[in-house]
Parts: sequence; structure tokens; C-alpha cells
Amino acid sequence: MLIIETTIPFDQNLIDGKTIDFLEIEWFEATRRILRRKSKNGLDVAIKRNEITELQHQDILWQDQNQILLLSILPCPAIKIECNDLFQTASLCYDIGNRHAPIFWESNTVFLPYDEPMFQMLGMHGYQPKKESRILRNMLRTNIPRHGHVDDSEGILTKILKKIQ
Repeated sequence: MLIIETTIPFDQNLIDGKTIDFLEIEWFEATRRILRRKSKNGLDVAIKRNEITELQHQDILWQDQNQILLLSILPCPAIKIECNDLFQTASLCYDIGNRHAPIFWESNTVFLPYDEPMFQMLGMHGYQPKKESRILRNMLRTNIPRHGHVDDSEGILTKILKKIQ
């Protein structure tokens, strides 16, 4: 069994001339610190990380002179919403966040795992959701620790809107 404790960001120069093996995971497994799977070529792999950061698509998990093991996040059904401005982005993230759904961000576009009730709700709120298959990466961290001195009479959306006006 191969035990992985750290990863290396993707670098094409490290891959050239080596045999590539893939360890495939689902998007929701990218945040796990402990994970055990078999690679595409049958290598038994255990990931045991102390880091809190999520695993990234095409992270290098292991390498030697002849082989390299890359992480592959599998595509899944997703909801895609392109954002036109900061106000729409803030409103959209607020609507999604109120339902405690994970949010992924990539070049002015919000993605989230496909869920039919969420898809319908977003359409009813005036967004233009589209369904597509894609690799979900770049999860936004939406957990904000509460502070005793924060005035809770205003919601976070109200505070954001006041700052951008």
C-alpha cells in the first residue's frame, strides 16, 4: 500500500516521459483528510493528510523515475450559472448558501452539484441555471465564524450590498 501525506501541484515537466496512473475520486471526497482507494492500474493508495486544504484535480500524489500518480476528480452533473455583476453574484451565493449547498467558482461562473429542487428554485428566482457534466473544483469556503461583537440586526447580504453601493 502506498501512503500519501502530501501532494504536489500539477507540473507538466514532472510528467513528461513517465507512465501515468490515476486515482479517481468524487468531488465531495476532495476535502477528506483520510481516504483509501485503488488507482486505475490497481495500486492500493491511502491518503492521510494533516492539511485542511482540499485535494485538487491533477494533483501529483506520488512519483518515481518511471511512474507518476495523478489525482482525477470525476465529472458529475452540475448546475451552472454565469454571473453578470457583483450584485447578482452576491444574491446568488446568498440564495444557495441559505440552503447549505456547496458553491464552486470559476471565472465569473457559479457551479454546484446538480439537485432538481435547487435547479427549479434558481430558475424561479430569475437566474438562468443550466445543467452540464463537469469537474467541480475551486469550492468556496462559506463557513464564517461568528463573533460576539457583530451586529446581527443586518444580514450578511445587506452588509455586502451597502459596501458595493
